[in-house]
Amino acid sequence: MTESELIAALRLGSQSAFNEIYRLYAKRLFAFCYQFCKSVEETEEIVEDVFVKLWLHRASIRHDDTVRPLLFVIMRRRLINAYRARVSSPVYSSYQEMSMARCADGFHADYQLEYDDFVRRLHQAVGELPATQRKVFVMAKLEGLRNREIVSALGLSEQTVKNQLSLAVKYLRGRLAPFALLYLCLAGMGL
Repeated sequence: MTESELIAALRLGSQSAFNEIYRLYAKRLFAFCYQFCKSVEETEEIVEDVFVKLWLHRASIRHDDTVRPLLFVIMRRRLINAYRARVSSPVYSSYQEMSMARCADGFHADYQLEYDDFVRRLHQAVGELPATQRKVFVMAKLEGLRNREIVSALGLSEQTVKNQLSLAVKYLRGRLAPFALLYLCLAGMGL
């Protein structure tokens, strides 16, 4: 069955189409999500939620949609919500209170230095990207342009823009690994 046939069948409530989509994408979603959660249980829960949401909203899927990007958009939103929930948890609140107490004792400079170091390394890492990757990344993530706008501005194919952006993000994740939490926060804002 082609992807468009799977979507058409899913929209009509086909359990077998849903099972096939799950078979095709569950492991990929798990691998992607686990990079951020680092918890098997939380990752499994998020992946399940993604597929539940897909099933519940199957009738609203457009005929021209493709499954993979749709699933990853749902996954990204779910990851952001999980991060927000974590930030709102009592444990994080206790951490914030401890941090505020430290700041009152003069430790605020340490946190500011850590953030400044992250920003410096981000700019340095973006500067290390090959010219095309750097242009695509800056336009997409810092200026908020859509892929089609970047295609028009740079005269590249849409696939080239996607590939260059993917390579840039992968490189930056690697370079900014020591700042994983800050990077995840910015990823929720589009970086």
